[in-house]
Amino acid sequence: MSLARATSHAHACASGRYRAPAPSRASRSTRRTARAPVTIVVAAARGEPPGHKDSTLKPPAVPSKTLAAALSSVQAVRNGSRDAFDALDRRCVAEALKALVASDEAGTVEGRGDANSDGDAGGVSASSGGGGVRSVDYVALKQRVRKACALIREIESVCLERGCANAVSAEALEAVARTGCSIRNDPAVTLAVVKAFYTIARKGKGATSAVHASVRTYTDVIAALSRCCAEARSTGALRSTPSPVEVWLMLRATPLKLDGAAYAAGVGAYVAEGRLEEAEKVLREMTADGVRAGPRLFNTLITGYGRAKNLRGVEASSMAMRTLGVAPNQATWGAKVYAYVACERLDLALDALEQGVRFSPRTERRPGVQAYTALVQGLARAGRVGEADEILRRMSRDGVKPNVYTYSTLIDGFMQSAQVGLAETALKEMKRAQIMPNVVTYNSILKGVVRRMRAGTRVPEDDLLTQARRVFDRMRDDGVAPDLVTYNTLIDACIDAQEPTEAWNVLREISQSGLKPDVVTYTTLLKYFVQVGDNSATQWVIAEMDTDPLMVQDVGVYNCLINAYARQGDMCRANEALRAMEDKKIAPNIATYGSLLEGYVRIGNAREAIKVYDLCTKSKDLSPDARMRKSLIYGCGLYGLSDVADCIIADLQATGEEGAREARTLRFVLKASMEAKADEIDGRVDRSRMRKNKNSAARARDSAARTASLERAVATPQDATPCPAEAVEFNRGLEMWKYWLGLPNNYYAAPAAGTEATGSSSEPTLENS
Repeated sequence: MSLARATSHAHACASGRYRAPAPSRASRSTRRTARAPVTIVVAAARGEPPGHKDSTLKPPAVPSKTLAAALSSVQAVRNGSRDAFDALDRRCVAEALKALVASDEAGTVEGRGDANSDGDAGGVSASSGGGGVRSVDYVALKQRVRKACALIREIESVCLERGCANAVSAEALEAVARTGCSIRNDPAVTLAVVKAFYTIARKGKGATSAVHASVRTYTDVIAALSRCCAEARSTGALRSTPSPVEVWLMLRATPLKLDGAAYAAGVGAYVAEGRLEEAEKVLREMTADGVRAGPRLFNTLITGYGRAKNLRGVEASSMAMRTLGVAPNQATWGAKVYAYVACERLDLALDALEQGVRFSPRTERRPGVQAYTALVQGLARAGRVGEADEILRRMSRDGVKPNVYTYSTLIDGFMQSAQVGLAETALKEMKRAQIMPNVVTYNSILKGVVRRMRAGTRVPEDDLLTQARRVFDRMRDDGVAPDLVTYNTLIDACIDAQEPTEAWNVLREISQSGLKPDVVTYTTLLKYFVQVGDNSATQWVIAEMDTDPLMVQDVGVYNCLINAYARQGDMCRANEALRAMEDKKIAPNIATYGSLLEGYVRIGNAREAIKVYDLCTKSKDLSPDARMRKSLIYGCGLYGLSDVADCIIADLQATGEEGAREARTLRFVLKASMEAKADEIDGRVDRSRMRKNKNSAARARDSAARTASLERAVATPQDATPCPAEAVEFNRGLEMWKYWLGLPNNYYAAPAAGTEATGSSSEPTLENS
């Protein structure tokens, strides 16, 4: 079909003059089958029987007439049929955009939120129950949002070509932004919405007016970008979306009148980037403009200070909230409990929970599942699993139903404290409450199995893999799909059990499941291959990471590689890894140089270790830590550079009381290393004398054998045996340091109490290389 016929066909569809020919009976049957909607059952959520007429929801279909009319208008302006978009064109575009992002919802979609809602505790999921029920076709909604964003950008490109005004109204853009930004955990959708937003918000000279974009559109975009930024900061990944502060500054430059939700979004933008002082400045500007703050703004501030472990900021935000007369809501108590737990003040977290229960006038404003889950998590991580279990029991008494994350957190605490039986009991109780375990639950159990092995639990090595595989199979039997954390933990178990073949099998399962290995997967394999000296496998892992464009190689990968090479004493490869790290513009940290320094001490090159230490001392961004100083001091004493060690200790002692305490420890380390050096020299002298004595004795015996009879040789007096060397006192602390630095040691061969060196021994008892 030619372009002209296609345009006329679209106009006919829009005007209603076109009628399609009547389909045959067979085609009508086929069409009915093809139009059967992909539905998501919500009968269980409503309590309806499966055969109820409304038990399934149809994804909203985009009207072909509306979309065809919008595309026809765009094509007409592009071809020059019209100079600009008229009122009818703008109406067609608005109807098409709103139809694309419309959704028939019967409830809340899991993973969605509202920029004007009260917010959650920041660190704890707000899901209630066992995972939620989706009431729309979520995948189809994402596709329609992307199509709407593509249509906006296409219209913008036509406007730039023709030099005309944009045809996208502020209301239509707000509808697209509201739906797209409410989709969480999908940076691709957020980025598509932001690109479409930029084409409108930056159009024309000067600031954006209300004709281009509304305050609600800015608020939604800022909130979505803040979520992506906070997620990237928490995981350490590179941010794939623009800065939320940039959009906030764009909004401040407009003549639009800001409301409380807009200021709350601005505070959230600065908090997401860790700029808490500037977030407080936004609060002061809001107060000066006469806009009343709501609880969401303070919830965001309290959560931000909690993540920064700033207890004073948490208290100041709570005080400001009381001063301005802002009543706390359920999310406020969740934010407070989370912040106190993050600041390691469990006593204040318990007090906040008590205050919320006692002094909240309405039930809906009392602490919810977020607050209780945050407290359970804090107690479990602190090893107070008994109190965490009691908080879980209290939830039922307070009328709050635990969710899957509450139980998963408690199970993780039980596994960390090696209370496997209690973890199994909690899992059974969870299922009895009709809360199905998710991937987080089983990952906690799987990590607990690996943790028990590393803690030295008396379990056979091969039984580790058996237990881990049993948890993995049980997870699949319950219908829970493993994620990448599950597979990485399983690979870690294979490496601990010295079973690289099983690790390769798990890596193959990752590819078959549709997932892609991440940096944790490759780092685990890399650490093992370097330790066993498998250079070909090491190079393969590095090549795999280099060829993956989505793989973000951070400083942790190269620290693992450099540390493994340094422990082997292969400083050439360690320096090659450092150069590769710098070529990729990955900044080394103090752990990088600490591994290099320890490597040089192991191979006996103390002067290179001193150079590494001086480099860190002169750097503005790096500062030697206690472990670096301890390693360097030991190396200086061991290799005859005690004067350098004395200077380092003196400089450290002058820094204050804490430095003086560390200096006293380092003097003991220096003394121990110098004694080890003296013992090593004495050992070499003793061995040299013994070798000379053995050689002379052998020559004497050969001469006597040639000149005397066998009986005379047998009748040699017993007192001719040389006296044994005096046994050196065993120092376990000194031997531990030697073992840790990879030097000849006797850490695992300590002399038994009460034994004495015998004259038949030809080697000193201390040296065991």
